[in-house]
Amino acid sequence: MDVGYQFGTTGELRVGYEGGWERFERQIGTPNELPSFSGAYGDTRVQYKLDRLDDAVIPRAGQNLQADFQWTNTSPFATKPYPVLEIASQNYFRLNEPSSVFINGFGGTTLDYETGLPQFSLGGSQRLVAYGINELLMDKYFLFQLGYIRQLAKLPPLLGSGIYFLGIYEAAQVYGPPNTMVNKASGFPTDAAAGIVINTIFGPVEAAY
Repeated sequence: MDVGYQFGTTGELRVGYEGGWERFERQIGTPNELPSFSGAYGDTRVQYKLDRLDDAVIPRAGQNLQADFQWTNTSPFATKPYPVLEIASQNYFRLNEPSSVFINGFGGTTLDYETGLPQFSLGGSQRLVAYGINELLMDKYFLFQLGYIRQLAKLPPLLGSGIYFLGIYEAAQVYGPPNTMVNKASGFPTDAAAGIVINTIFGPVEAAY
């Protein structure tokens, strides 16, 4: 349940409480590192969004900012309440009609509270794309992205908007949860990727390496 306020067509502030019941089951790894458990959870959250991007799928210009603060008072694993803070900033700059560059920054922390299990993950199609989905688990991280987008061709309106080249370089600093053995992958992971994105009327299709 949330209550909030909208600032024109680009900003939003909301405060609310969420709760429920969750169950975690280990698929890989050892029981000592990733135990299976279940129980009730509940948290109070505050969220602010600012969206000035020119496109929701493949933005070429504008800024997007999202800040989330969460205070968990009930958890099936943690023995004490704990906070979670995460901030994401995306910034796109158009160089000319076909080309744009972007600089993105992300960060999250539990403010050194012990949470029992990691609160953040990296890896997949959005952040640290060369890593597997949720391959890196952590309680604190910083991630920076530098990229280039160029429109190669336009599609007929009935098929979509266009075909784009996308290149990206990423660098992160990750920290494992304090006093736990859940994550041994702390360090300074980096990667780079390049690919072709076709923005169709059914959604984006990407082939990248």
